Amino acid sequence: MPVLITGASRGIGRATAIELADRDVVVNYRERADAAAKTVEAVEDAGGDAVAIQADVSDPADADRLVDEALSAFDRLDAVVNNAGITRPQRLTETTDADWESVIDTNLSGAFRVTRAAAPHLRRTEGDIVFVSSVGGTLGTVDASYAASKAGLHGLTRSLAREL
Repeated sequence: MPVLITGASRGIGRATAIELADRDVVVNYRERADAAAKTVEAVEDAGGDAVAIQADVSDPADADRLVDEALSAFDRLDAVVNNAGITRPQRLTETTDADWESVIDTNLSGAFRVTRAAAPHLRRTEGDIVFVSSVGGTLGTVDASYAASKAGLHGLTRSLAREL
């Protein structure tokens, strides 16, 4: 029962990958190949099978490729954990358009893109979709882009629960 976990080279994503070591695990990472390799090793040490796939979920083509490569690795997809996330903690007047867009594109649009690419396959397997959010999406944070992206995940989750 393969699971794709975005942002799985460290933190919550890594812990999730290890916790799900009884499944086949796709460890997605953007930049840290060494950390992704350590996550794969930890999953394998826990008795699982894993593969690392480099892809930047903020890039539409990379998000599609990530799902295609996950399917090539394990022939099916039973779950997606949208965990990839970044933050740019700064005040509104210090936040550039580029900073805002990088956070929204990774945290919210990336989750949308990966889910969109995976949805037809998850329908066939009656698979699961998980969005990792934050209390910052409800309460707000000093980083408005992060809070907005996480609040967006709450809305995306509710909408897709109805649609899918």
